[in-house]
Amino acid sequence: MFLARQLSLTPEEVGKMACVMPSLLIMSTEGTLRPKIAFLLNDFHALPSDIASFPQALGYSLEGRILPRLEHLVASGADVGAISLPSILAPTNQVFAKRYSPEAIQRRVEKGEDQKRKREAKLSRVPRPPPVPREPRPSPLQNLAPP
Repeated sequence: MFLARQLSLTPEEVGKMACVMPSLLIMSTEGTLRPKIAFLLNDFHALPSDIASFPQALGYSLEGRILPRLEHLVASGADVGAISLPSILAPTNQVFAKRYSPEAIQRRVEKGEDQKRKREAKLSRVPRPPPVPREPRPSPLQNLAPP
């Protein structure tokens, strides 16, 4: 019931989490689950649905994996909110270091800005239909005015 209350989940959703990660059922509420959930929700800004869909996040070490990776991403200037929880926590240290090196993050930012500029340029070239002339509507207050 702790997970259901903390993450505002139904018993069925908690059951699905336990099917994906059975070790959740034996984790210490106070020593493991509460601090990790608090950190993921408050500092990592994960949504309860993020945790529910990736319960393995609760199995990673807060001090050994979650916190160092978040600190690395923030220091590198990454938009942490745009990266999924599994993409951050699941890769090996080697893959994570390559995927989220400062250079790789800068390339992603530049690529995203290029794609945004291309979309804006494309939209500006799309011909827009001329506005449809509309007849003025009578004011509903006209009927209330004295003759």
